Amino acid sequence: MNSLDKKTVYFLGKLAAFNRKDAARFVQRHGGKTVKTFTADVQILVAGEGGGNTDWEQLNETTQEAFENGTLEIITEHQFLERCGERTESTGTLYTPSMLAELSGLPLGVIRQLERRQVFVPARYIYELPYFRFDVLSMLNVVRCMLNAGLTMTKIVSILKKTQRSILKTNTGIRVAGNDVLYQTDGGIVDGRGQYCFSFAAEQETERNTEPLKILDSIFEDTIRHDDVDALCEAAQTLEEDGDLTGAANCYRAALAAGGADAKINFRLGEVLYRLGDLPAARERCYTAIEIDETLVEARFTLGCILAEQGDDKLAAAAFRGALRFHPDYADARKRLEQLLQG
Repeated sequence: MNSLDKKTVYFLGKLAAFNRKDAARFVQRHGGKTVKTFTADVQILVAGEGGGNTDWEQLNETTQEAFENGTLEIITEHQFLERCGERTESTGTLYTPSMLAELSGLPLGVIRQLERRQVFVPARYIYELPYFRFDVLSMLNVVRCMLNAGLTMTKIVSILKKTQRSILKTNTGIRVAGNDVLYQTDGGIVDGRGQYCFSFAAEQETERNTEPLKILDSIFEDTIRHDDVDALCEAAQTLEEDGDLTGAANCYRAALAAGGADAKINFRLGEVLYRLGDLPAARERCYTAIEIDETLVEARFTLGCILAEQGDDKLAAAAFRGALRFHPDYADARKRLEQLLQG
């Protein structure tokens, strides 16, 4: 039985682990449903831990009666995630995207893309900073083999979502046969369904996905609307996966033009610009993200890295300290700050 089997959930205040859309998907995945306004049908009220004032005033005497009668459960975001099995470990046994990139030898952008595509799910979040279990590294080793075999990130994401986890957790070699990826295991070569294969011809996957560019063109043919934002961000992610960082940056800019100021989109744009080597533009996007949401600790960390590369050690140290003020256990920020102070 799912942990939220047929329960109605209401989130009160700002969440640390999700935005509202992701929270609704999370609840649905665990068998429940969410409502945007508090009603008598709500069975679980989750108090967000994302900072700011939680508007308890919207809860009335009926709410108190329901709580006292046992028909309404009021829990913190931390307790809610623990119930769903998503937040049971301390950060001491978990790994940030930066740590995974260092351990796996993959670019940080690849880790981001896989997380955003939900190829693997974080064990917990702190101020929207994802933390992953160590076993994610086995999947990242598979990803590295796929990249070495010539597959695009778009193809890799598609394959990983369809492939059985039992295969991905084995020590494998990766070979490409036409449009299929084959896995070298101790028992022989198997495909994504676990079926043994006896021969194959290796080929390189060279097909380019042009769909994101079509999405962008179609959007600009008409007046940009607010509801185009999701399509633009989706297109940007796909372009990132295909290695078209300039196209991805343009899509993120278009998303901001369509939907207005958004901390996460500004941060994603900043990361893309950072990868393009445009440090001044990346720095300003990170500043903008922090101005919109001061608790976005990854934006503070990335800003510190950019400032350090630009030689502004004092401001870089301030950015790392800002991240640690919200999240004292942020190991990446602490490590970079120590390196900076040691000269």
